[in-house]
Amino acid sequence: MFWKQIKLKKIWRKRNENNRCSPAHRYSLSEMERITIGKDSYGPIDSYFFGNPNERLIIGNHVSIADHVKFILGGGIPTKALALSPTKFLHSGIPMRQRQKVPLSWKTMYG
Repeated sequence: MFWKQIKLKKIWRKRNENNRCSPAHRYSLSEMERITIGKDSYGPIDSYFFGNPNERLIIGNHVSIADHVKFILGGGIPTKALALSPTKFLHSGIPMRQRQKVPLSWKTMYG
């Protein structure tokens, strides 16, 4: 277990040589592969995955991430329209894993 965590830390650092982001908790290798961080970004990465293979976190260049920021990926949140309440989507009958089809990024949320 200990050596596996050392190996995952080395993989994280190699994948993120161009930034100063650090994982806020332990990620599996498959979760690490779904996180892309741009040049000179910094701060803790605290993301939560729901099992959808399309879940991605893309952070651009020169981004400052504050402590206690949580990135919630998938989870059935609509990204094509503004939703003030998730009630319609929670009771839609569509399985949670099928609701989120696009990667989460700044452009998706606000573009």
